[in-house]
Amino acid sequence: MAKQRILLPDILKGVAVIFMIQVHIMKLFATTEVLESFAGKLTLFFGGPPAAPVFMAVMGFFIATSNKKPTQDLQRGFKLIGLGFLLNIGMNIHVLTKIFTGALDLNPWHYLFGVDILFLAGLSIILLTSMKYLFGKKLLPFILLSAIAAFIHHFLPVHQGEITWITYFQSFFWGEFAWSYFPFLPWIIYPTVGFIFRIVLENYQLEQVSSKGLVYFIFSLLIILWISLPMAFDVPYSLTGRYYQKPFLVAWVLLFLLFWVMLFKYWTVNRSQWPFFSYLAWVGENVTVFYVFQWLIIGNLATAIYRTQHGIMLVLWFIAILIISSFLVFIWKKLSVSRKRSQSFVV
Repeated sequence: MAKQRILLPDILKGVAVIFMIQVHIMKLFATTEVLESFAGKLTLFFGGPPAAPVFMAVMGFFIATSNKKPTQDLQRGFKLIGLGFLLNIGMNIHVLTKIFTGALDLNPWHYLFGVDILFLAGLSIILLTSMKYLFGKKLLPFILLSAIAAFIHHFLPVHQGEITWITYFQSFFWGEFAWSYFPFLPWIIYPTVGFIFRIVLENYQLEQVSSKGLVYFIFSLLIILWISLPMAFDVPYSLTGRYYQKPFLVAWVLLFLLFWVMLFKYWTVNRSQWPFFSYLAWVGENVTVFYVFQWLIIGNLATAIYRTQHGIMLVLWFIAILIISSFLVFIWKKLSVSRKRSQSFVV
């Protein structure tokens, strides 16, 4: 049973990154006609609430459980920010080459300073680790943080006029910019909620809920989500993901997160060793490396086939990129193990 509780977060992260792959393919490869169809909106939806919010919430959960020194966790946060800049270069090598050779008339800074999820992850680790050091695991400070994050960005000043370094700096934290996909506000809500959920688990015996009670709870959540789904589903799904900024949609996504976690908890009971769930757990365990590889592939391919694919080709691209990314992660893991063994031998 303990092993299942360990695997569940990895399975959730694995599902999240796979949904991210399909939504990246849809947004960058699919024709406008496909993107605006019901099937396109459906894939974009599954690349929304079940993807990045779940990933960030699970990360927040693990920050709360971390027994490392604060300096170690802070170092990890800064490393993720650095990795984010390196990924921006790597995934955009093709388009940046075309820009600097004059083949494309685009702003290169939008690609070099694109605010992807690794920046959000790094900043979130830094803030939550600092708050954990200051306040321990008291619920109130983290509840206040999530409540403030849901609204404050609507009232913060946004840099106007000519785009300067101040604009690029601000885009990491708040405001609507074409190159900012995961601004710190309001997205810090999701890792904070994951942190809060862990504190609640430690203080209340939620693990003792019966399977029957869990089914009733999941079904009740499903009814609420289904009734309110049209308001969430009909929101325009832009590349910037601005639909998360409205308080109602933030609340809806948080409710969906609870449903999603409980659903997978129920599904994986006595099934966590199935090959399908084992693969998802493996992806989740290596989620950062997996995320980097899929973006290196998709980002550079997109420059050549941007918005030209449809139908079966999108499915084939998804399968191919999933297989190639899995293979690259497998090789990366093997090389990492060999390198560690070599270092141990030398020492």
